[in-house]
Amino acid sequence: MNVKRDVPPHGCPLMLAFLEDERVPIHYYAPERQYAITVFNGPPDGEGPHPIQLLFYCPWCGAKLPMELGDQWHEDLGALLGEDFLLLLDVEGAIPAAYESDEWWQGRFDWDGNQLAAG
Repeated sequence: MNVKRDVPPHGCPLMLAFLEDERVPIHYYAPERQYAITVFNGPPDGEGPHPIQLLFYCPWCGAKLPMELGDQWHEDLGALLGEDFLLLLDVEGAIPAAYESDEWWQGRFDWDGNQLAAG
């Protein structure tokens, strides 16, 4: 899964500036509403993905970040595509477009990850 640098819901000016700076290993992944720091703990050969450390608070202003929605993303896609959907992640067009962005969760979940009432 590629890291996406979409506009995050947390608007701290320093966080936004560092997200835009390719030299800083901090990322926002919109489909799962995740903030993370890449952990470079292996040989710098560029092979394979590096592990990440999820962030729960902004490192610059200290504000609580919105609850990440990775579990809900996996649950929804499993219900839509079957339990082996992870095999489809690299197949172009297999994942619904809404689940490749923040579209699937916008208006469904609050800051703390609670599902909003339909209305």
